Amino acid sequence: MAKVFYLHWNREEAEARAIVLKKAGHDVRCHWSTEEHIKLGDFTPEAVIISLDRLPSHGRAVAQ
Repeated sequence: MAKVFYLHWNREEAEARAIVLKKAGHDVRCHWSTEEHIKLGDFTPEAVIISLDRLPSHGRAVAQ
């Protein structure tokens, strides 16, 4: 399936949603920290999901 990068502002919620995507067959990396830089290494995502569940204005700003 697809390589997915999932961005969320709460670790527990990010991991729970990543599990659903993984069960669907996707290779998922997630990030939740507003204080640490994103480290993807050689992982090149085919899709990026930015959650708007928490801090929606921050998520929209990141997307822009």
